Amino acid sequence: MDEEKLLTEIQILKEENKKLRQLLTKYGYVFEETKLSSEDKMKIYRSYFRGRDDIYAVFYKQSVFPACYNRTKGNCYYENGHKVCSKCNNSNFVPLTDDVIRNHICKPNQRIGLYPLLKDNTCYLLAIDFDDDDWFDAMLSVYRVAKSYGIDSLMERSKSGAGGHLWIFFDNNIYASYARKLGFFLLDEAMKVNKRISFKSFDRLFPNQDNMPIGGFGNLIALPMQYDAINSNKNTLFIDEDGKLVSNQFIHLANIKKTSSLKVEEICQNNTEGIFSDKVSEETTAKFNNEIKVVEDSMLKIYRLNLNALTLKTIKKTASIWNPELFFISKYTPSNIS
Repeated sequence: MDEEKLLTEIQILKEENKKLRQLLTKYGYVFEETKLSSEDKMKIYRSYFRGRDDIYAVFYKQSVFPACYNRTKGNCYYENGHKVCSKCNNSNFVPLTDDVIRNHICKPNQRIGLYPLLKDNTCYLLAIDFDDDDWFDAMLSVYRVAKSYGIDSLMERSKSGAGGHLWIFFDNNIYASYARKLGFFLLDEAMKVNKRISFKSFDRLFPNQDNMPIGGFGNLIALPMQYDAINSNKNTLFIDEDGKLVSNQFIHLANIKKTSSLKVEEICQNNTEGIFSDKVSEETTAKFNNEIKVVEDSMLKIYRLNLNALTLKTIKKTASIWNPELFFISKYTPSNIS
């Protein structure tokens, strides 16, 4: 092939590349080499980590409470030992603004928490907390299950470095009950392939309630990219499937695809069996163990060492006692930080 033809082909490829990049940009993809301004970064951050804007939580020593203009004015309900800010007649809560978030990211001792449950019982995100010894392995299992269902998620290493948060974002606010059902489903599916995931994970969802608790704000979650944790040990940052920090945090975040409400509804409606139901579905995609070692004593002891994940998960599910009253109460119980 002569030089002229090579140059022509190169030009054609350049034009095709340009069109493809324009198409990707149109659908929200941000290229690695893109230069982001501080305003761009703030816009990206706030478009993903969305919750209540009228209130946020601050961390102080061993305490966490809603930010309030009257905290130090002598008439603070919390400081006087009541600890329930939502019942305070003197409350004047500080709204969540760009400056508050900027301080969280850029200044020491400015760590904040987000209240993800909105007043109308909807939310823009779902987060699952993992903090056992095998936290990364468990989080990665749920991440991969979500990916298999076409759901993008974001993995964050938490402040301590000994745990993580898996974040799923929605393109519009959806009912918290649907978001939590999605979380339950993904955990349930992950338990089929990872036997070290326990039922404790089902109580570590954010939001933690289907409905806004009476006299509270719902539970809160610490926001990522916190200045002190980043400078101390590179924590509260996003990680990849190898557990390593991603190279460009904001561009990585910007390229996480938000999940549609239709996708969530489809998954929830096609998987209606409750996590603690008294029915065990017929499994067709994996095999149970043929033998299970059980010792009858004052209680039944089931040896789990040689059980595969599906068998162990099914035993746990079958043995769980479903308490409808407990589930009802858990929907409305005020958070311990209200």
